[in-house]
Amino acid sequence: MSRRTAIVVAAVLLAAVVAWNAVAVSLWSLFAAVAVLMLILYELLVAHFEAHGLVAGQPISRSGKWLLALIGIHTVLGIAYSVYKHVL
Repeated sequence: MSRRTAIVVAAVLLAAVVAWNAVAVSLWSLFAAVAVLMLILYELLVAHFEAHGLVAGQPISRSGKWLLALIGIHTVLGIAYSVYKHVL
């Protein structure tokens, strides 16, 4: 197992534990756990692009576009929830 794979596996396990605890703690903790998972998925996507020799300027695959869209949606939802919690 490569070092990068070991780091990703450890991060996924950590995110799973945080998500499990977040259910009982708060929605904010759940957002944090999902953010960690999104960053891990993004890192895997970048690793995939690097492994296949993709460089800037080349088109992104359909799965890559979906993943980037999910990261964006999660970011917007996290910001909206944070504003909601601090304003109300």
